[in-house]
Amino acid sequence: IEMRVPCTGGRFHKVRLRLHSWSKREVVNNPCEKKFGPFYREQPCNQYALARNRRMDIHLIRRLARSQNPKAVPILFDAARNAERHDIRAHAIRGITQMGQIAIPTLEKYLRQNRHLLLTCRILGLIQSPQVIPALAEKALHHKNPRVRREACQALSHIEHPDIIPLLSRIFLDANE
Repeated sequence: IEMRVPCTGGRFHKVRLRLHSWSKREVVNNPCEKKFGPFYREQPCNQYALARNRRMDIHLIRRLARSQNPKAVPILFDAARNAERHDIRAHAIRGITQMGQIAIPTLEKYLRQNRHLLLTCRILGLIQSPQVIPALAEKALHHKNPRVRREACQALSHIEHPDIIPLLSRIFLDANE
């Protein structure tokens, strides 16, 4: 991802970041490297690009979401799970939902692997795609954890589709038996 960052003398320039996960990033291209050699790592532009601050985190999330790259989904999901600030987690969730259909394969994979089910169900409900009805219905009907079943039902209730009302009725009837 390319980011515009402040440098010395009040100037700005672009640096290129590589994100391995939400918590691990590295600067892979900084024009100050040519100017300062190995000391470019000490320059304000490099420090700013690697900093953990609200403004930079939100900017990164927006850039990742706008990229519409499926490889960005796990990084945004990691931010939604692990960011220290609540508002950063909320921005990450919003970023995934803005990616829409592109995020669904990764999120469905998380459902199949039983990874972070509450958050995965919540995000799938916000995306509101009928494509995920079977996967959410499976969790709502058969998962052993009642919190997961409830979150899957809530996610299903956000999806506008003719099959939802009969499905939710069936789930609630099965729960009462």
